[in-house]
Amino acid sequence: MNIQYITDGRGHTNAVQLNIRDWEKIQNDLKELEWLKNKPKQKLSERFSNCISEDRAEELQEELKKMRNEWERDIC
Repeated sequence: MNIQYITDGRGHTNAVQLNIRDWEKIQNDLKELEWLKNKPKQKLSERFSNCISEDRAEELQEELKKMRNEWERDIC
């Protein structure tokens, strides 16, 4: 990206000049970022629903129950 800075008589930068293609890319990037920023947020439960089968989810729940029971048994 070729950027040229324009300064006043005292050396203060007061403008920037760049290639039109670079400017168009910056504009497109900003539009995309704005879209991402305003995109409706999705709950984690919605994002991950149906990632695993119901059978697998039940297996994992059972395994978790067993692990909790072992943990509680070892503590007492």
